This record gives sequence, C-alpha cells and structure tokens, in this order.
Amino acid sequence: MFYNGRDKTYLKAYISMPRIDFKIKCGWEILLLIIRLIS
Repeated sequence: MFYNGRDKTYLKAYISMPRIDFKIKCGWEILLLIIRLIS
C-alpha cells in the first residue's frame, strides 16, 4: 500500500513537472521581453 501510494505520487510529479517547467520558462521569457521594452 505504501509502495503503491509512492508510485502514484511519483506519477503525479512526473506528469505535473514538465507543465511547471514550461510555465516557468514562458514566465521568464515574458519578463525578459518586458525588461527589454522598458530599457
């Protein structure tokens, strides 16, 4: 049961990780564009 729960947590982390990474990368690109426009 503990092992099964750990597998589910691992799977959730694996599924959500690329999305979070993608959001962070897009956020940084948007911030850099804003900084370039201001300066």
